[in-house]
Amino acid sequence: MLNVATGVDIPVVEIADRVLDLLGRPASLKVHVDERLGQVDRHIGSTEKIAELTGWRARTAFDAGLERTVAWYRDNEAWWSALAMPVDVSSS
Repeated sequence: MLNVATGVDIPVVEIADRVLDLLGRPASLKVHVDERLGQVDRHIGSTEKIAELTGWRARTAFDAGLERTVAWYRDNEAWWSALAMPVDVSSS
């Protein structure tokens, strides 16, 4: 198994803030939940193994990649909306 990652440590809550900002949505949409059993403090993908085996390294900065990802989802809603599970945000 190989991680295709940036190797950059960005907290999940900060990623949520960045996504909401790109969508022009308020931070109040974030929902904090209790930690899961066995929750770890950091989620950072190591890039060493993929670089060693293939020479691949991320060339796109996280923010630029996130912007491109959000744009793709905006531009391809017909494709992904049929796959998406409904989300209840009425209690937010």
